[in-house]
Amino acid sequence: MAKTIIYELQNILNEAKLLGDQNRILNFIEEEYQIPVKLRHGEISIPQEDIAYKDELVNLFSTLEYILNQVKLNESDILTIVKNLSLENKEEIIDLYTKKKILFTTINGKSIYPKTLNQV
Repeated sequence: MAKTIIYELQNILNEAKLLGDQNRILNFIEEEYQIPVKLRHGEISIPQEDIAYKDELVNLFSTLEYILNQVKLNESDILTIVKNLSLENKEEIIDLYTKKKILFTTINGKSIYPKTLNQV
């Protein structure tokens, strides 16, 4: 089975973050797209016959890497991005995690930030 490299990570340190504990994030991406995705030495590859998913996956990994270079994401944040990202809402998702708009402030002065696009 021939593989095609679709994306190379700009920051190799993001590889471990994109794999997740025991490859949970990568496995989730494979389940979501129903194709095998390999991440090795900063190169993300898919089987040649699944090249139709290239644009979606490049969008996903470039967005994740862009956000990871600016803020720390936990596993649930990454899974939420994988579930909800599309070409149409890429900028909204980036803003959600990088610009941290305050929704409101509690009576004690604690700032509350949105965690989902529906809260923005």
